[in-house]
Amino acid sequence: GISTLVASPCITAPLAGVLAFIAQTGSMSLGAGLLFVMALGMGLPLLFIAVEAKILIPSTGIWMVWLQRTLGVLLVATAAWIASPLLQMGSTSSSSITAVDPRGHQIGNVRFTVIQSSAQLDQFLTQAKEQKKVVLLDFYADWCISCKEMEINTFANPEVNEQLAKFVLLQADVTKNSSENQELLKRFGLFGPPGILFFDQNSVELKDQRVIGYMPPQRFIERLKKALGN
Repeated sequence: GISTLVASPCITAPLAGVLAFIAQTGSMSLGAGLLFVMALGMGLPLLFIAVEAKILIPSTGIWMVWLQRTLGVLLVATAAWIASPLLQMGSTSSSSITAVDPRGHQIGNVRFTVIQSSAQLDQFLTQAKEQKKVVLLDFYADWCISCKEMEINTFANPEVNEQLAKFVLLQADVTKNSSENQELLKRFGLFGPPGILFFDQNSVELKDQRVIGYMPPQRFIERLKKALGN
């Protein structure tokens, strides 16, 4: 259980990349092979540690009681850390992050226009192309912890805000997981949020600049500059 808790957040982004690659190739045999190798890479080190632990760890005793208590405290602390983005979201003032409304989603000094379908996206891409603007499309859901983390730690960063102001900002809200939401995700080979896509001035996606999962402010600023061609 503990190993799963530790490994799962680390494997999300690589797994999403592998699944997207498999979807593009359409090869079942290649997909099965890649996922099998990935599973071996995750499982064998944990199996090795478990086997070695039986040899190295001494017999049971009072130390086991203290170990259980210590691990219990660590698990509670880890749960609180994982839930912290949601807690921060609830305590954040409405001046910095407001609820999604018909006008959009305000984060810091920038506003995202909320869309929910491919048709809406195409409409804004056409407008951006006419204006020679670069587009940022953020896939978001209310239940997505990494999305909340991106909003609080990255999007709200003043330096990030400064760079975001140079983009046409769109946010695909896939919270309801409707048929339109699923169609929009499938269009770009995504299995769910978080995911950030960039489109150049001709509305062509810059696939090498995709962001899957959480990215800290400084790395995200570098990605934004690359998308702008700086």
